[in-house]
Amino acid sequence: MPNQLKWLFGLLCGVALFGLQVYGFYKTTQCGNWPATSGQVVQSEMRRSGRTYRSVVEYEYRVGSKKYSSRNVCFAGMSFFAHSTTDKYQRNQHVKVFYNPDLPSEAVLEREFPASAYVVMLIGIGICLAFGWPLFVSKSSSGKTANSTASFA
Repeated sequence: MPNQLKWLFGLLCGVALFGLQVYGFYKTTQCGNWPATSGQVVQSEMRRSGRTYRSVVEYEYRVGSKKYSSRNVCFAGMSFFAHSTTDKYQRNQHVKVFYNPDLPSEAVLEREFPASAYVVMLIGIGICLAFGWPLFVSKSSSGKTANSTASFA
């Protein structure tokens, strides 16, 4: 049973990875009709997290008379090329911000579903198959064993 828990944990990780990208795809399709406003990047830097780096881009924008800030560059994908994100959005740069008219604190700089998100979706599917297949096979073979011993008894 402990071995099956390892496989199940792996399967759930793959499902979570895939599910996050599907949610990102959903949010990306929603923001396609959001209005735009001008904003300014107030922070753009690389942060080290263990052995990897991630980009942190924070921007401010106004909707009406209220000021907001956000760190959403896009809703999906993973920052495989964090340097390119910080190169693209530099501090004090003026940017076009797309915001949710029903919830102006929700905003994004890019409304396209990034190519990296498709890669992450495929990785999630691969993890699901790699960890789900042994669970399916072990369940199938244990079921056959139980039936075959029962028929001989």
